[in-house]
Amino acid sequence: MNSPKGTASPHDAAFDTLLAIAHQILQDNADAQAMNFDVVAWLTTWIEQPVPALGWVTPASLMVTQAGVELVSDVLKSMASGAYR
Repeated sequence: MNSPKGTASPHDAAFDTLLAIAHQILQDNADAQAMNFDVVAWLTTWIEQPVPALGWVTPASLMVTQAGVELVSDVLKSMASGAYR
């Protein structure tokens, strides 16, 4: 949460929280072919893209507070279950 632009980056605890969730989702749901999926690259791109479930703001912009990290984490988890908001 301490990146220079005031948003999440691949080098902070907030990103690590999301990365753990993404890795778990992949392990729980992936077939053998998906094991080569680059979770870090996907997550790095995803956090910089506007997300409809977050009001069309980027996840990175919300991850400067604990509440924002929790909200983004919830959206990521809901994507795994197919429960879109």
